[in-house]
Amino acid sequence: ETSIVEGDYDIRYLVKASDLLGKTDVLERVQLKDGVGFGNLDKIWKSFNNAISEVVPNKIILLYDCDTNKQDTHKNMVFKRVIPSNPDSPIKVGIENLFPEDTIDKIERECPQFIDVKEASSTRIRGVASDIPASKSVNKDEKGNMCNWLCENGSIEDFANFSAAFDLIEEIING
Repeated sequence: ETSIVEGDYDIRYLVKASDLLGKTDVLERVQLKDGVGFGNLDKIWKSFNNAISEVVPNKIILLYDCDTNKQDTHKNMVFKRVIPSNPDSPIKVGIENLFPEDTIDKIERECPQFIDVKEASSTRIRGVASDIPASKSVNKDEKGNMCNWLCENGSIEDFANFSAAFDLIEEIING
């Protein structure tokens, strides 16, 4: 079985989470591959028409981050799955959405360069006022450093929400 994820950080986070959550047996049953972005996962999905997907010898799981706005579906042995969003996380984009607020708070205290913060603001356009809520995101140039830091310092509590990804993989490989 092969699972193709959006990027290298996804693989590293899943490997660390599998160790902490006792899910190494799940990852032993799949090959994790770096899809180098969700656009390439889309290309892989499009290349598998029904005729080709019928002759695929093993299951292939295309595992998307929560923010990609895709639907779970499949073509024979090729499965498209989206990791469920963690609504409580201040990070709304990427696999980092799986980290809870406490983890993001800890990162902001210890490595503030990893997290970008946009304060709440308001705007008025053509006389219509609107409020823009505060938001947080992982600094794009610090993603690798944050991944390194979490893989070295992360606890089972930090990675608990990754169980959702293992549930998706297990459902397919056991199905």
